[in-house]
Amino acid sequence: MSALTWMCTHSGKQFYPLMPNPELIDIDDIAHALSHLCRWAGHVDRFYSVAEHSCRVAALFAKPKLALYGLLHDAAEAYLVDVPRGIKHTMREYVVAEERLLRMIVEKYGLAWPIPRAIKIADNRLLATEWRDLMDSGRGLVPLGNDAPPLEHTIRPWSFESARVLFRQRFDQLMETYHAE
Repeated sequence: MSALTWMCTHSGKQFYPLMPNPELIDIDDIAHALSHLCRWAGHVDRFYSVAEHSCRVAALFAKPKLALYGLLHDAAEAYLVDVPRGIKHTMREYVVAEERLLRMIVEKYGLAWPIPRAIKIADNRLLATEWRDLMDSGRGLVPLGNDAPPLEHTIRPWSFESARVLFRQRFDQLMETYHAE
């Protein structure tokens, strides 16, 4: 393998995102990377991490299985970064790589593929809420391909440190609860 095809993860693993090894997928690497990765390619009024977004999607579900899907729905972005929707769908190879890696991640943690449609619906509600609360410059515009209504509550973003800790705590809680069912 060429040195250009792998990345060094936070925990020091040599990870090949385009040819992933499920044994090297690490929830601590995922929590760390997603907590440092800003949504909307950084074009928000305040830092708002993918880890926080994922926690908020998970919080919309009472059932542990759906909440776990919600928490992990963007986990591949820890290794492939967050590409905005309008751009992502023009990048066929990226979409294929992301889906392959995401499938590997959810299956590693005991979930079946594909991710349920309810997660996409919740993700779209969060997207609308984020747009309303974190995109002052986008007022009057509608996020590409999203007509979901925003949630009632207002998002007050967490620090990246809090997002990392809360993501990991929620993961541990959901894994224990889901696998105890």
